[in-house]
Amino acid sequence: MKMSLRSFVYLDEYKMSSLASQLFGGVTNSLVVSNGQKTHEGEEQRGPVGSGRILTDGSSSQMGRTEYRVLLDHAYSEFEERLIEDGKMSVVSGRGKDEYDPSRPFVKVTGKAILTDIGAVAKVVKSFNEMGESLSYVSSFKDIESAKEALDVQLSAVKDRNEKARVKRSIQKMTDPIRIARDSGLNMDPKYLEHLAYILEFGYNDLFEIQIDKSEGSAEKSFTSHLQREWLRENEELLIKKYSRRTDKNFTVVGIVAQDFGTGYSQDHEEVAEVQVGLAESGPDPDGMRHALRNLALSLSGIEQTFSGKYSGEMILDPIAVYREL
Repeated sequence: MKMSLRSFVYLDEYKMSSLASQLFGGVTNSLVVSNGQKTHEGEEQRGPVGSGRILTDGSSSQMGRTEYRVLLDHAYSEFEERLIEDGKMSVVSGRGKDEYDPSRPFVKVTGKAILTDIGAVAKVVKSFNEMGESLSYVSSFKDIESAKEALDVQLSAVKDRNEKARVKRSIQKMTDPIRIARDSGLNMDPKYLEHLAYILEFGYNDLFEIQIDKSEGSAEKSFTSHLQREWLRENEELLIKKYSRRTDKNFTVVGIVAQDFGTGYSQDHEEVAEVQVGLAESGPDPDGMRHALRNLALSLSGIEQTFSGKYSGEMILDPIAVYREL
C-alpha cells in the first residue's frame, strides 16, 4: 500500500520510540563511528530479524558543535500502520461511518483544528491596555492630526485667555491615547486584567492545546490534546501565523485515550470538593495529619475542574503525533 506523506507539526519522540520498540519487539544497539574531527553517536532499535524495521536516533558532533538528528518520521508511519492493522486504533476522519471502539487504546482523529496558546493569551491580557492605546492611536492618527491642526488654527485666532485654555484642553483630550482607546473599546479596568491574567496563569500554566470537533448526528464530539512545547516541530507563534488559530486545513491527531467521553464533572469530584480538611482536629497524630493533607489535595480537584475539567462529549487524548496528511 502506498504510504501517504505527512507534514509533522508535533511528534513525541520519546513516547513514540518507547511504544514502537514494544510493538516491534525491538532491542537497542549502540553505534559509535569516528572519522577525523567528526564523531557520530547513535542508537538503533531493530525489529524482528528480517523485518527491515530500524528506528534511529542519532547525534553528530563536529568542530565543537552538537547537532541532533531525529530520523523517526518514516518509522512513525510504520508504527501507525501497525496499530491500525492490529486493531488497536480507532480512526475518526469524518469520511463515511466512523466507529470509536472504547476497547482500542489509540485514536486517530482528523478535522479542522482550534489551536489555543494560553501563554500567548495571558501575555495579551497583561498588555491589553497598552496594546489598545497604541492600536487605536495609530489607526486614528490621520483624524487626530487633522482635528489638531483645526484646533491650532482656532487657538491662534483666540485672544481671550479663558477661551485659549478651553481650546488647549480640547487639543489634549483629542490626543489622549487612553481616551481614544476607551472610545474604541480597547481599554479595560487594569485591576480586572490583572486578576484575569493571574487566573489564566494559575489555572492553565502556559498550556498549548489543539482541539478537533466532530459532529456525530446531532451530537458534537470534541477531541482535545495538550501538547508539550518541546516536541513541537516549529515555534508556536509561527505555527499559528501559518495555519491560524482556527485552521482552514485538516489536521490529524494521534494519541492515547486519557479521558473517555462522559458526563464531564463527576459526582465523585463534587463529593471530594466538599471534603472538610479538618487540620485542626487531626492533632499530633501523624496518620490524622496525613489523612487531612490527602483530603486537602483531593479537594483541589474541584478547583482544577473549574479550569481544566472536561465537558460532556469531550475526549482527552495523550498526544503522540500531530500532522497534516498530504
